[in-house]
Amino acid sequence: MKKLSFLLLLCVFASAQNSWSQIETPKKKESPKEKEAPKEKEEEMEIVEVPDRGFGGTEVFFTANFSATNRSLITNEGLFADTLGERAKELGLNVWSFGIGFRSQINPYLAWQGGLSLIRNGESYDFRGTDTAFSYQTIYTYVAMPLKILYTYGNKYRVYGAAGLVPQMFFGYRQDQQFETTLNATGEETIQLKSGYNTFAMSALFNVGVQAYFENKISLFVEPEYRYQFTNSYVKTDGLKHFANALGVNFGISYTL
Repeated sequence: MKKLSFLLLLCVFASAQNSWSQIETPKKKESPKEKEAPKEKEEEMEIVEVPDRGFGGTEVFFTANFSATNRSLITNEGLFADTLGERAKELGLNVWSFGIGFRSQINPYLAWQGGLSLIRNGESYDFRGTDTAFSYQTIYTYVAMPLKILYTYGNKYRVYGAAGLVPQMFFGYRQDQQFETTLNATGEETIQLKSGYNTFAMSALFNVGVQAYFENKISLFVEPEYRYQFTNSYVKTDGLKHFANALGVNFGISYTL
């Protein structure tokens, strides 16, 4: 009996021991590291090649100018003084001028321009009486070399302002006259002179402009212009002093070298 009890006790102990050995404490698994979210690829910016209009760019151009021209006319001082008379009634005259030149960048914002121009100024007169009429259009022509400094902004489309000086060599004077007599006879006459005028004159000019460039190196520009001649057109012995002025616009086409 004691042996049987001992065997039963031994079996219970072995069974319990076996049960304990099967209970395992589960190991805590390390949570997987969160994968970093993939960085979004930066969108690549589309690069559009635009011809460089900055430092070092040089253009050649042709321009046509249409201006409303007029003059300041004052009495000369001293021995040769004269009155304005009928010339006080003179009006302005619309004329065309033309030029060629080049423009080069000093830095991305500054440029300078030089060239050769045929500049024309003028005035007109128109008298209508009861049975007579007399009118004329006077044009002063100069060969000039405008020199300008420009402040520029922009690349494919550019805006700019400019100021400069215009040395001018006198080329000729032309006056086209039209008249009608009391007998209803009409006629015309042209007077051309090269004497009695200063061979050299100087003007100041100011521009603002816009310019558009195209892929074929061609560009178009438009620039309003004011020009004022600050030296006398006439010689010192003339009874009057003449200073021309013009307000107009340049239309131009250029080619980038």
